[in-house]
Amino acid sequence: MKNLILFFTILFINLLNAKTSEQFDILITSNSIKINNIEITNKTSKAEILSLLGEPNRIKKNILDVEQNLIYDSLGLSIELNKETHLVEAVIVNYNWDNDEKMAKLPYIGTLKIDGYLITDLVKTNDLKKETSFKEIICMGEMLCMTKPGKDVSLIIGYNNDKKLTQIGFSCPR
Repeated sequence: MKNLILFFTILFINLLNAKTSEQFDILITSNSIKINNIEITNKTSKAEILSLLGEPNRIKKNILDVEQNLIYDSLGLSIELNKETHLVEAVIVNYNWDNDEKMAKLPYIGTLKIDGYLITDLVKTNDLKKETSFKEIICMGEMLCMTKPGKDVSLIIGYNNDKKLTQIGFSCPR
């Protein structure tokens, strides 16, 4: 009887943590963001994100007390919401936390590919220009690079002092 109770207790705990232990795949192209083959756009709701990723570990509100960031520390992801529509504005992948409270504190645990090119914390801007469709990346110094915002996916890249990727964010296509 004790073994049966222990079995169901362990099963229940595993079911509660199923979303946070799941492997996530993010696929980026110049005009789409997909998480586990679910397309994310600027029309994706908070409810749809919660269905896909589960409850966030933290929620960061802006100065007007409006939810602006759903932070999944356990996954290494942050979802930025539009402060007026509360729809998804950006998906941000963390590799090396830099104390920004709007970002996940732990490294991303899944696979991130841009146009099929595998992204790790060792990827450099020149690699992205060479291997992906994001050819027009502009850098403001050595620690921040981005593409021009537009109707398609745009990106912003942050590096640390060791020139390792800290975060890479993708704005949703419009």
